[in-house]
Amino acid sequence: MNILMTAALAALTVPDMDTSFKAYMDYRAITNEESTQYRMQQKAETDENGLRTYKGRYMIAVGTYYGEVGDRLDITLDTGERFEAVIGDIKADSSTDSTHRYHPMENGGNVVEFIVDVRSVSRGVRRSGDISSIEGFEGNIEKIERAD
Repeated sequence: MNILMTAALAALTVPDMDTSFKAYMDYRAITNEESTQYRMQQKAETDENGLRTYKGRYMIAVGTYYGEVGDRLDITLDTGERFEAVIGDIKADSSTDSTHRYHPMENGGNVVEFIVDVRSVSRGVRRSGDISSIEGFEGNIEKIERAD
């Protein structure tokens, strides 16, 4: 069993490209009241930066490669910063590359999309479409691991 767990962790690769852009989506875009995503949002909170959290973890949307709604991920940036996240929504396979890890962009790829309260994020974040201007979220995604 230990070998399988190691293989699963190793399988969570990050594309070898610029992954510094971290998009956001407003939590109000999740409207299916029967979905797990919607139910999680009803129990989530908004932090001082406008980022949504669930049980102390940042809520994110990722491609299907990284897991399912409710899965917990630990994400490390190339700056050494690390944050704990929970999958609060899934990017559509049609919106991601063939490996379902990222949304292709002109100069790289968007791997992690934060779920936010758009009314509470800063003007700079709203203008750029990127939460990387928030202290502690700068840099490329270096590693994504499943949390126990």
